[in-house]
Amino acid sequence: MEKELSRDATRAADIEPTVARGGNVVAVMPPSAVYLKPALAALSHRAEGEGLQLLVLASDAMLPSVEHVLNGAWRDAGGTVLAARAAGRALNLLNQERVTALVCSPDTALALLARSSLPLDSAPTVLLAWPETWDDDSALIGLMQDLPAEAQRILYTAAPRQAERLAERYLRKALVLGAPPRGTSLPVVEQSITVVSVSGIDIGTAVRQALDLLQPTSGVVWTAVAETKSAVVDALAKSPNDVPVTCGEVAPAKLIVAADLPIPEDLRRLAAAADRLVVLTPPWGLPYLVGQASALATLQLPGAADEVDRTLAKQRSRIEGVLEAGGSDLDRAINALTPLFEHRDPALVAGALYRLWTTESLPEPKPMPGPPAPPAPRKGRPAGHGRSTKVFVTAGKKDGATPADFVAMLTRDLKVPPEHIGKIELRETFSLIELPADEAQAVADALTGRTIRRRKIIARLERQR
Repeated sequence: MEKELSRDATRAADIEPTVARGGNVVAVMPPSAVYLKPALAALSHRAEGEGLQLLVLASDAMLPSVEHVLNGAWRDAGGTVLAARAAGRALNLLNQERVTALVCSPDTALALLARSSLPLDSAPTVLLAWPETWDDDSALIGLMQDLPAEAQRILYTAAPRQAERLAERYLRKALVLGAPPRGTSLPVVEQSITVVSVSGIDIGTAVRQALDLLQPTSGVVWTAVAETKSAVVDALAKSPNDVPVTCGEVAPAKLIVAADLPIPEDLRRLAAAADRLVVLTPPWGLPYLVGQASALATLQLPGAADEVDRTLAKQRSRIEGVLEAGGSDLDRAINALTPLFEHRDPALVAGALYRLWTTESLPEPKPMPGPPAPPAPRKGRPAGHGRSTKVFVTAGKKDGATPADFVAMLTRDLKVPPEHIGKIELRETFSLIELPADEAQAVADALTGRTIRRRKIIARLERQR
């Protein structure tokens, strides 16, 4: 029987006995729903209770992954799970069905409470799932003041310092697991980590696409839980990438792809063991990784636009092959079109033929050998794809600046997409930020005059130093 959690993820398993006894818990964990499993398993004995037994508050973005994990633990025990993305639908279902576990955003829960449709009198366990990923936590005030004092409270967070206020207000006498001692912090990973933002696809497909991009000669896929390992193994079964998949074990390798967000101890071990470490993360996990590593680079998986590029390039290649081959068939086709060329622009005629070919299921040109046409160039590629430039910023370690400061300012204030932010290098008195070359100057201009850690900064392209 394979272990459910990796050896150094035992903090998650340590939660189970305290939760089973009804105690309050603050668990410092990466923002990944897989780490909820021990707590939810410990609560499953309440699945068949009367009334609402469990209320999980999570961001809208995290709802699907939390719902998936909750279903696995709760429904097997006979409970009924409702994931509410809007108060209206939840209102109807709560009134019509026997719901023992509800997962929703704090705003949705508050809206239900305002309509007297959130039954808190049954003293449900309330689980706060990574409040730092919420838009804000103001809705908690109204929710928690109506919660009976004896109700159990559980807080999962990847930002213990930010969550201290919530813990002190709502989780008195809670067992705290995973937090560094007050006044200290965990050492950051010095090795550069490549981050892959995964959204809208399952983890197995994401791993397969990452390996297809990286084309490793050797490597390993690391997972924290057995369920992720099983999903990755299934996805790679028909893939040409013959890469072993492990659950928790860490061994030296040229490339390690982490399919689960590792806890800090695992992250340091993985970085030390790999020549290159690639970590797959949902978008809300990026701030966690920024706080754990001194340098991050990004890798973008193929998206819908990339698929369109590949399809168009393939079609151009097929046409190019027919043109290169020539022959009597092509001559007859040109002769048939000549009358159109006399009063129509040949480019428009070609466009009309292309539309007929691609929309009316006409026979495709027979593929012939020939040089494939390159895909059309794309603008706005992230750092790590195409030409990039480093921006020099006059704030560094001496000023207390961190990669998280720069990522927050770039994404929140300047609206730079996270995948466009490349490696961030912190030096003693300055920092270097890798950005797409066609965006770097505009970002440098926008950064100049802003303040990081009470220091007004100046930014410019590195080549101007």
